[in-house]
Amino acid sequence: MPNRHERRATKTTKSVALDEQEILSRAIPIKRIIPHETQALYCDGLVIQTIEETFVMSFLKTTYPLEDKLEEMAKIKEIEQRCVAQIVISPMQMAKNLNILNKNFKKFMLNQPPETRAMLNEVAELPMTEAECTQPPPTS
Repeated sequence: MPNRHERRATKTTKSVALDEQEILSRAIPIKRIIPHETQALYCDGLVIQTIEETFVMSFLKTTYPLEDKLEEMAKIKEIEQRCVAQIVISPMQMAKNLNILNKNFKKFMLNQPPETRAMLNEVAELPMTEAECTQPPPTS
């Protein structure tokens, strides 16, 4: 039979293990901070590459020529899109981002006139019906 010191040691070991399990399994809230000095960049292009186990998203901005004469416009051989930011994302985060983007786009579509919704549906190639655009998306 264990003596009282051994019993205490066993109890302490069990409570430490339980505390460790509680610590490792607890949910820790995330505090999102977007500082005012964060630079917001406009982009009108996106390239997504799959490299090994990650996605690399390159956000592009088009530089349009300022030509207004037909002769000058005819000389234009290409228009540049420059990368303004790159983000590397894990597959799990990419899946979450796609879900968030889809929900936000549907909410945006609720406030658009029918002709705008039709144009955006065509461009986005999303299977969004008129009913989906007129009913609020489910909250999660």
